[in-house]
Amino acid sequence: SVWYQRRVREAVVSTQSTGAGKAAVDAIKLSHGKTYRNIRSVELYPTSGSSADWIYLQGVTNAYTIELRDTGRYGFRLPTSQIIPTGEENIRGFIALVNTL
Repeated sequence: SVWYQRRVREAVVSTQSTGAGKAAVDAIKLSHGKTYRNIRSVELYPTSGSSADWIYLQGVTNAYTIELRDTGRYGFRLPTSQIIPTGEENIRGFIALVNTL
């Protein structure tokens, strides 16, 4: 049935997303020891009209957001000393994520 096929597809996408997110988190931790969380972007903070909203409307089933390493102290303005390490860990996390999909 269509309902069953949809449920199977959703389960596959969910498993894929979880595995890819875990790979990214693990790669980031190996870079500089920072711990990121593998959670849905909607769990980060309230938002609407984001790029993830738009991409889902285009029919894409997997969209990912990698946030900066800050835990609330600096917001989106990291100190200069954290910019390069953040870039390094994010690119390694992105590569791990893509290689998992």
